[in-house]
Amino acid sequence: MDAAAIEEHLAGLEGVRSRTDEGRTTWRVSGRLVARLEDAETLVVRSLPDDRERFAAEDPDAFYVTPAIEAHHKLLVHLPAADDDAVRRLLTAAWELQRG
Repeated sequence: MDAAAIEEHLAGLEGVRSRTDEGRTTWRVSGRLVARLEDAETLVVRSLPDDRERFAAEDPDAFYVTPAIEAHHKLLVHLPAADDDAVRRLLTAAWELQRG
């Protein structure tokens, strides 16, 4: 999945807005972070701990946590290794979490 596919998916979810912050594309709903593209291969997605553990356990090459984000309810996605449908599910879960 690439940035265009991420944008297409998130644009279909009510209230999601994209913008560029410090050179990185971010997607927010009601001002809350849904996802941020760190670089062409890395996406940061807001995630509850249970979802984060499940995704990372199912595909640790694609979904992972670093010490820097462990306390922030986020999950990193290595896009070249990730299944597109799994990324869409994760993004939709993040949207549901953040829209309140």
